[in-house]
Amino acid sequence: MVLIAADSLQVERSLRKIVALSEEAGAEFSDDLVLKSVDGYLSVEAPRESAGKVLVRLPWDCLVPFSPFRLSIANDDLAISSYEQGLTGECVVLMEALLELFNLTRQGRPPSSDLSLATYHFIPCNIGTC
Repeated sequence: MVLIAADSLQVERSLRKIVALSEEAGAEFSDDLVLKSVDGYLSVEAPRESAGKVLVRLPWDCLVPFSPFRLSIANDDLAISSYEQGLTGECVVLMEALLELFNLTRQGRPPSSDLSLATYHFIPCNIGTC
């Protein structure tokens, strides 16, 4: 089981939710993997002995495309305002979970950079379809 270490209970719950949703869709996480959040900054860590090992296996169903979603700002948070038809419910739920994590971990960053930060966070998830 992936280790989650966060200095915020909300962030920890959000990370656990994303891991659980990903596992339900077939993702596999190494026992060596550590997801960490300190002061709103996320990091992924593993012990030195894990070098060369696969830490995460994500099937296509775990990848969330960014472009089919239309985002808006609601109460200073990014939110889904609409999305294209054809996306699975699982894809929408995972995007909601990712946005929740983004909103929780962007504290103290300039609001004007929300869109660029969202793009940065979702680049790895911008491949494939749901």
